Amino acid sequence: MAAVLQHWDKIDNPRAYARRAAIRSAIKTKERGLERIQERLIQRGDIAAEQDPDPGPVLWEQQEWVRLLLKSLPPAQREVLACMVDTFTRQEAAQLLGKTEAAVRQNLCAARKRLARCLAEMDDPEAGTAGEEGG
Repeated sequence: MAAVLQHWDKIDNPRAYARRAAIRSAIKTKERGLERIQERLIQRGDIAAEQDPDPGPVLWEQQEWVRLLLKSLPPAQREVLACMVDTFTRQEAAQLLGKTEAAVRQNLCAARKRLARCLAEMDDPEAGTAGEEGG
């Protein structure tokens, strides 16, 4: 994102470029997570190191993973996030959903925080439970 901001005025469509960069970054992060899981399975002896996993189930698992993450959001946050994915502006999303821009911003912020928390807990499950014990 820092590179996008540095070259903002030189990019033909900076919003679309930034969006694609964010999506690519999320995909790379997810793929790195899958690689770590596969390495752990190999270390435990659950799968052979030379085993080439069928991409069909992996793709289905990735799609299901995203679906479950989105289902964990309240409906208002899901709707706003869907509008952002469909490249609506906050104003357009507010009009479409019959909300104020402030409500759209609040729902989007809450959705991002919730998804970030879910992803952090997936990377370090103990960190998520430690926070719950104190509060």
